[in-house]
Amino acid sequence: MTKLIGDDGELTFYEVCRELIDQDFYPGREFSFGDEEIYKCANQEIIIGDHQSPIAISVNHHIETTVAQLLI
Repeated sequence: MTKLIGDDGELTFYEVCRELIDQDFYPGREFSFGDEEIYKCANQEIIIGDHQSPIAISVNHHIETTVAQLLI
């Protein structure tokens, strides 16, 4: 498996996710698939270490955010 950030990349992404879910702007785990994955990573329910997963998570979140804004 290709590592996200080299040694301890999984821990780094866990810390980023942990920080994100504590912010007021985090929409909650139910908002999108990406936000559910962020929540799971922050709570160490899953480990994210490959290169594609963070990209898929962030793209999903941003697409859902854009759709939600267009519906307003």
